[in-house]
Amino acid sequence: MSAAFGRRNRQVPVVRGRVLGGSHTVNYVGYTRGNARDYDRWASATYGAGPDWAFDALLPYFLRTENNTDPAVVAARPDLHSTRGPLEVSTAPNRQPILSKWVEATEAVGWPKLDFSDARNQSYGSSVLQTTQSATNWTRQTTASAFIEVNIGRPNLHVLLNSQVTRILFDSNSSTPTATGVEYFRASDGTTQRVAANREVILCGGSINSPQLLMLSGIGHRDHLQSVGVTPLVNLPVGDRLYEHLSINFDYLATNRSLIPTEGDLANQLTVENLYQFFTRATGQLAGLPFAETYIATGINGERAWPDVNVYVLISQISKCLCSFLF
Repeated sequence: MSAAFGRRNRQVPVVRGRVLGGSHTVNYVGYTRGNARDYDRWASATYGAGPDWAFDALLPYFLRTENNTDPAVVAARPDLHSTRGPLEVSTAPNRQPILSKWVEATEAVGWPKLDFSDARNQSYGSSVLQTTQSATNWTRQTTASAFIEVNIGRPNLHVLLNSQVTRILFDSNSSTPTATGVEYFRASDGTTQRVAANREVILCGGSINSPQLLMLSGIGHRDHLQSVGVTPLVNLPVGDRLYEHLSINFDYLATNRSLIPTEGDLANQLTVENLYQFFTRATGQLAGLPFAETYIATGINGERAWPDVNVYVLISQISKCLCSFLF
């Protein structure tokens, strides 16, 4: 990880969501899409995937999953948004005025207001992000609630809780290793179980746990695997191109208190009135979690149309401006 070189023992903490739905259950629920250049580069570099990973090929899947509840956003770019998917994407209420002021300020220096779902036009500009929250009660929409819970009754879906996959099983009689199932640890009784696959095994562990699982299963650098007691199966540079972005926090002072109506820490926001408004009417300060984001292309990476800096303005437990420099 690029940020590790400036940290003690060259290590950085990586927060993971060890819950049904994964890290989407614990993040900031902001809805955005990666830059098209990243998808297109993956398409050209991924083994055997080819054009299937290009952004134009993936856009229909973004549309298939999205249920955008803001008619104005959909009407402005119907080619980028959908109302037919299971994942609700909404414009959060109670926008803090300072977020609008931030967007106005960046527009004043020539950076337009953007829809970050337009992955081909993210070079310079700002947006108050939509969130993956239900417009009905403003509760968090996660990969678990949107895709798993609503389908829990299907006969071809079986969900195991308190279980962790420990390795992928491969056909040892084949000259080309083929995944045949998985091995997992079941915390409820402390046993290790195996599940055989009829067709294929799909890894959905994200950028951290998927390569980790591959290496635990014997796919990775041969010397590294042998050094930690894992029998090598395929010698591949798994995990070599994993980068974490460096984030630098900046606090700021707002001279106009009306720009940030929600003051103080989280404890001061959890008042009886705010809780009552949220649970009975789905309104009030606790119903919204809006934040603003700005993309900047510095040109350091040789691409003036490819952003390498994110600036987030977050209204959270404290008011702060978070600048994330992506290398």
